[in-house]
Amino acid sequence: MPLVPDWPYDNGDIVFAKMKNFPPWPARIDCIRPSRCNLREQKDFPENNLDQDFHWPVFFFGTHQISWMPAKDLFHFELYRDEFGQHPSVKKAMNEVRNNCWVKFQFGSESDESGWFEAEMARNWFQQKSDVVSNKTAWDNLPARKKVRKSISKVKLTTPGKGTKELEDIPEDAVVTRCKDAPFRVNEMKIGDFIAAMYEKPYFGIVTKLNSNSITAQFYIRSKAHSVFIEKKGDLDTITEERQGYIFSHVTTRGVVRDTTLSGKQKCFILPEFIHEDFDLSLALWKKKVALLRGSEIDFEELDKEIAMLSERSRRDELRGNHIIPIGCEKLYEGLRRYCPTFPPM
Repeated sequence: MPLVPDWPYDNGDIVFAKMKNFPPWPARIDCIRPSRCNLREQKDFPENNLDQDFHWPVFFFGTHQISWMPAKDLFHFELYRDEFGQHPSVKKAMNEVRNNCWVKFQFGSESDESGWFEAEMARNWFQQKSDVVSNKTAWDNLPARKKVRKSISKVKLTTPGKGTKELEDIPEDAVVTRCKDAPFRVNEMKIGDFIAAMYEKPYFGIVTKLNSNSITAQFYIRSKAHSVFIEKKGDLDTITEERQGYIFSHVTTRGVVRDTTLSGKQKCFILPEFIHEDFDLSLALWKKKVALLRGSEIDFEELDKEIAMLSERSRRDELRGNHIIPIGCEKLYEGLRRYCPTFPPM
């Protein structure tokens, strides 16, 4: 195994890192807090030395590329120098290890033989007293970890000094308590249907599985430029009946053209009778309904202007044909009139 139980990895270590289609490559574990990893949630230190999935911030010599790498793909440099260091592809990288191993390092000085010209600052960093480093590196430009979507029934809220509360101990969202009034219902959906649902941002997907009181959806990336939805492999979620109020658009499988590819590789689908303004409009309508449900204090005048503008765009488009209300928005209009009778018809 790459990881030696009594010899754990640490920031600043020189290692070999194995990426797909490349030989084990001379690399360095940089001084970036592992808790900043944007691929998984983790602490600054592995729970134990055998945690093969713990990700380390790795800098590759020769290419100067960076990547978060799991421990299972790392090898201690001194143990594998003779085995991996002779590969012709890593010759340049091996020379850099010997001659300039502190290149683009957080505390490194390429002009100083020791490589450490800010010893006190480095010491404070390693002792967890400070996060300040000497040099700005490519790591500073990496995006933060994406929020993980959680089932509402499992959400926990932590209040400083007050511990953790389960969801049932706090006021529930009206979208959940009024789930029976949701315009789109999971028990009415079929495999292959298109849905759009609101998390921390809108997500678009295809129903792949039906359960007793829930559906499972595979999510896709919405590409406005190409009017397609591109598959995000492994990005699935189960939407329960209590969460169905977060769905703001639904198209039956008849309106979905699937099994297409983009550039011959990425799976995608299209909705030939739709334009993107339809989804922007359905989201705006959903926001208004939810604001009314929650009793939120928002600028309804501005939201109504946005709805009117998007409605006009949908009506003008040649694809609209004789449809008075944009496809997919009918139930939202019906629901809005229930809570706001004065809401103008299309």
